[in-house]
Amino acid sequence: MQINKRAIANVFYTTILGLCSMNLDAAPITGIVNLVASAGVSATLIDFRTDTATGCGNVANPGVPGCFQVAFPSTGNFSSIPVSYFLSNSIKDLPIGQILPLLSFMEFQNGITFDLTKINAGGATACTAANSGLPNTTCTPFLGAGVLSPFILTNDSSATSSTVSFSVEVLGYQGVSSTGTTPYLGIFSTQTAGQNIAQNLAIIGGGGTIVNAYSANFSPVPEPGTLGTLGLGLGMLVFGAYRRSSRSAR
Repeated sequence: MQINKRAIANVFYTTILGLCSMNLDAAPITGIVNLVASAGVSATLIDFRTDTATGCGNVANPGVPGCFQVAFPSTGNFSSIPVSYFLSNSIKDLPIGQILPLLSFMEFQNGITFDLTKINAGGATACTAANSGLPNTTCTPFLGAGVLSPFILTNDSSATSSTVSFSVEVLGYQGVSSTGTTPYLGIFSTQTAGQNIAQNLAIIGGGGTIVNAYSANFSPVPEPGTLGTLGLGLGMLVFGAYRRSSRSAR
């Protein structure tokens, strides 16, 4: 019996791609989620809230979780969450020095949970009195003792307004985490109209709180194992195509 090498190769490559697909499909949570709400930021706390009229995230009781609205477009597991469900989506406040992981950092109305595993450092140039009032400056404030905060602040071209952002890493799951988790990267951002970096830092440094609306985007992060398997599968396909083209050229 003659063995068809090309048929064997095709079966092998198909198997590799199948393994890739199984790895990619193994994620228990899929899609991206966009959300909007408001928060109060002081020197010691990110107090997540919405509007005090909603009854959640009140500045007088910062230990109470805030709430948020899922905004569209959101996809996958998040596409069916009603936009009106503010009170059914909760987010815990973040005091400075929060010990991680923070379980149930965010809970969605449809039963999805995000556990907070990391708050990323800002990483920009340190904010100083000399640069925080300049146009187009991007900097990160100090928390103290030479430690940079997670915030990245950027002045606009006229240094009359600024944007503020920070990012976090979470694990998302449906029901309980023992069924499997999906890593997500979340980016929170806001704009402070009429206040540049220097003015924002003066308010917080003076013991005040800046309250503003924010938006956030959470997107899944491919795990190293998934990327490795996908790379192997694509590599084998390229190698197979190369061998076939080499033989046909002889």
